[in-house]
Amino acid sequence: MRDSIEFVLNGRARKVSGEDCFLNLSDYLRKIQGLTGTKVVCAEGDCGACSVLKSPPVSISGEDTQFEVVNSCILLVAQLDGCVVLTVEALGSLAQLHPIQSAMAENHASQCGFCTPGFVVALADMMESHKKPCSEQEIKNHLTGNLCRCTGYQSIIDAAKTQKGSLFGRLKKKFLSEKTLSHLSSATDVGLRFETEAASFVAPRDRAELIDVLKENLDYRILGAGTDLGVQRNKHGVAPTRVLSLHLIKELYELRVRESQIFVPARVTLSELRKALLTRSRDLSNFLDIFASPQIKNVATLVGNVANASPIADTPPFLLALNARVHVLSSEDGEIHEIPLVDFYVAYKKLKLKAGELIWAISFDLPQKNEELFLKKISQRKDLDISCVNMGFWSKKDSKGALNGLRLAIGGVAEKPIRLKQTESSVLRGASREEVLSLAQEEIRPLSDLRGSENYRRLLVHNYLDSFLEAQGLAP
Repeated sequence: MRDSIEFVLNGRARKVSGEDCFLNLSDYLRKIQGLTGTKVVCAEGDCGACSVLKSPPVSISGEDTQFEVVNSCILLVAQLDGCVVLTVEALGSLAQLHPIQSAMAENHASQCGFCTPGFVVALADMMESHKKPCSEQEIKNHLTGNLCRCTGYQSIIDAAKTQKGSLFGRLKKKFLSEKTLSHLSSATDVGLRFETEAASFVAPRDRAELIDVLKENLDYRILGAGTDLGVQRNKHGVAPTRVLSLHLIKELYELRVRESQIFVPARVTLSELRKALLTRSRDLSNFLDIFASPQIKNVATLVGNVANASPIADTPPFLLALNARVHVLSSEDGEIHEIPLVDFYVAYKKLKLKAGELIWAISFDLPQKNEELFLKKISQRKDLDISCVNMGFWSKKDSKGALNGLRLAIGGVAEKPIRLKQTESSVLRGASREEVLSLAQEEIRPLSDLRGSENYRRLLVHNYLDSFLEAQGLAP
């Protein structure tokens, strides 16, 4: 295995080893490379000042490699292995600004300027991936991960609206040349393992190597995307001593759709999942729109959101409603075993996983024509906020309109995401609305915290469940 990582930064190859691999990318850029255009404010992936463009590992994506905007403050340098990275310095120069930089200046879209590099990078990414001019709403959507406290957003939006679609693929053509892709592909064609005095890092190339690492039983911290880990490191000083990264395993990037089911391996991002759902379930793709920012969704994974085991995680309620299954790789027999998600959460932050096992993928059923899906996330802000209560309700009726299937899943009302199984049974047996709503209150166990009181959470469950039952003509 290799003992150093390789990536390309602003057109120049970089090889990094030792302790520098465990730096946040933003610190590496500013303190090691002197690229201080990348700013750091929140250090938790919320403000976008640290935005950079990054490709996936080219050995995985090949000629289809595209740039995506990401937060550098919560990304380990080690996660750049096999990638191409662009900072704001690479977009233009004093002699010739990038068109977005020129537009920002001409529209007076910067005052203190601290957030400006992040906005420029995010907008450059948007133009890079759109052949046609973007609407104002598309611009706003793409900038949900960038915050400004000086200018007001209209001048920034006006700057973006001046672009006519002529920037499509410009950065890809310049920085993702065949020579660059070939170099990184050959440089990362074997696995990665290195150690420092404080920590170790290993990245196998395929399933067989992964099983061998899992058999070591060294209590590795599994690194899929690390968006939550990055925040823990920055805010709480939590740094794992053994890291097992999945970034070189091509099989884990291969999202598959088979008839009415979708199979989402551990390295498929929420952005990729959203794109796959656009033509298959608009309700689900729209629901994913309010989860985090583009910078986060371009890195974060569905498997990671499930593995985090938070009772207020965004995705488990809709996954529970859609009969999701967890596919677990076991190093004991080398096989992948299937566990219903409803049985996977054991207690608060505890999963049904044994030593030597990890989550390989998540699969779930896509909604069909005779099925209804209700999704709701209640939070203090619409975008970029932790949920107070998160709901996924699913029902199915036969050809005569009679109910023959129901799943009611809720997060934020217990120590783990739950299914209201007794409430479901009461609806199926024809109980009254009053009985159903009362039983639902018995099944939930909400607490009071900064996001909402116990009574508020109970009221939300009552009101939204009542509305769902009424809309579906259930529990008269």
